[in-house]
Amino acid sequence: MTSSNIEQARRIRTKNFGNALRLHSVIYPIDFCTSGCTYCGLSTLLAKEGAHGVRGAMRPATFDWLIRELADAGYQIHELVFGTVAEDQDLLTKRIVRWVERARAAHPESYLIVNCDTLHQDGYHRLKDAGADAIWTFMEVMSPDIYSQKHRSGLKADQAQRLQAPQRIRNAGLAVGNALLWGLVPDWKAELEQFVAWSKEVGGFDFVATPVQQTITLPQGTSAPEGFDIDPPLTISLDLYLEICAHLRLAFPDAHLVANTRLDPDFVYGKVSEITDMCNGYVWTGARSHPAEQLVSIGHIKSDTTQMNFHNPGADATAIQQICPPGVTVDLSFDGRRTAIG
Repeated sequence: MTSSNIEQARRIRTKNFGNALRLHSVIYPIDFCTSGCTYCGLSTLLAKEGAHGVRGAMRPATFDWLIRELADAGYQIHELVFGTVAEDQDLLTKRIVRWVERARAAHPESYLIVNCDTLHQDGYHRLKDAGADAIWTFMEVMSPDIYSQKHRSGLKADQAQRLQAPQRIRNAGLAVGNALLWGLVPDWKAELEQFVAWSKEVGGFDFVATPVQQTITLPQGTSAPEGFDIDPPLTISLDLYLEICAHLRLAFPDAHLVANTRLDPDFVYGKVSEITDMCNGYVWTGARSHPAEQLVSIGHIKSDTTQMNFHNPGADATAIQQICPPGVTVDLSFDGRRTAIG
């Protein structure tokens, strides 16, 4: 991609979203998954195909405390990440609804994003009634043959119903977010082309995220299932991540483009933010090292056994502002629930 295209992406970002970089918290209330995928770190905890481990869930009291602490720190947008926490659709929905209700009760004015596996239509209505504002469900892979290779079992193995999920989400009155998992397929441009075409078929996206697959370090004494992607098929360098984000901005000029700090935070906050208008701030991954009675400091959270190795910038947005380039302003404010951000 030429520098002129990157500059065009910057201009589109400024035109449609101003200079604000909206930060959201990322919280993993239930940290396990029942879908058998060849690239997720949860699969490495039990060394056999299709086996997934459980690292446990947050204590409800810890969750309530964390939401309130983040609200006091100024955060108005929270992303609650669940994955596939049950094969049964009704049980999956019930488990997520409980946490959404807790979040809404702890922070009534917040904007709540639920990142979970696909649900039936009724499930999305129940999440809406519980207090969710948006649903993010990432397709990760578009090419059917590659998709079936990467998603071996569980709800995520059914690509056809996942392709229909954005319409079910919107029919429930919720905002829609989606993404590819960059690094999982070598030909990223072909995947992007399919992703853009599909988005038009399902009515577009309100949010487009930019997750990145990275090399996973196995815990001592464990081995990966056969065919597991310990190393991503495509390494996403910083420059390639910037190029991908620019392509996404050009393809989705009106959608909130969401960066994350799985890569170098100085680069993400300091350069990519000129193209993306949202990014994670504070991250709670469920790692055992996470203190239960205080917000963590910068860079504290990392777990080699999962993909959840975000750099944690801490809850103080002023530190992030110092990394951002001139003209990009960190913003934690929100102008009301159930309306578009920005």
